[in-house]
Amino acid sequence: MTDSELIYLQQCGTNRIKQMNSIGIFTLEDLINADENFLKQLPGVYDWHVKRWKLQAESLLKNKTLILKKPPDHSEFIYYDIETDVGQTMVWLIGVYNPQKDEFRQFLAKTPKEERNILNDFLDYLNNQTSMKLCSYSGSRFDRRVLQKRFCNHSIESLPFERRIEMDLGIEIQHMLLAKIKDYQLKTVGNFFGYPWKYKNKMDGLLVALTYQRYQRDNTYKINWKQLLKYNKDDVLAIPHIIKKMNEIYKQNIE
Repeated sequence: MTDSELIYLQQCGTNRIKQMNSIGIFTLEDLINADENFLKQLPGVYDWHVKRWKLQAESLLKNKTLILKKPPDHSEFIYYDIETDVGQTMVWLIGVYNPQKDEFRQFLAKTPKEERNILNDFLDYLNNQTSMKLCSYSGSRFDRRVLQKRFCNHSIESLPFERRIEMDLGIEIQHMLLAKIKDYQLKTVGNFFGYPWKYKNKMDGLLVALTYQRYQRDNTYKINWKQLLKYNKDDVLAIPHIIKKMNEIYKQNIE
């Protein structure tokens, strides 16, 4: 089922493909030629789904990437990414990049007792930056939600963070980008735009969290801090890379 070319359509997973197959749609050409009202009879399908699918199907057949609206300037944001334990009961690493200064920083808590310190250090860092917006990538505002909980848990006044306008590119990109990708995960989109990952093909967020937890439980375990820090750095720097690449395509399309 995942071999179907329909898998590249936005919000079109295995179940949706089965539904399309049940009404005789097996290819991108089938979808383009299908009656719009017929498609809207599928469960949970609205007019915008149909228009988006047809537009994307046409672009996929032409092997063309579409940027539906002008992406923001990558220099508008301070980019950040966090690492947590599996239960998200602590934040032990925060990576931050300011493109205006070309400055990358990381705040690391090697023990849970140091979490409060890195949270305060992160807020101090934001206080010393110009009034730039924040940008993360999760598709669910994960980083912001977890940090807000940790600030609250430590009774830390977090206005420098709370007052910053934030964009979760993992959400916004689904309204900007139509391309031959199976999902909008950071790794998938980063691969599509050629980001040079250091460890993304060897590690994921769960493994990173489990590695940290093992280190906390086992005093004899030798943790590779350099590897974890580079993993986090990639997750931060991949975000402006994606925005810059989308801007390049957008400019090409309007010229």
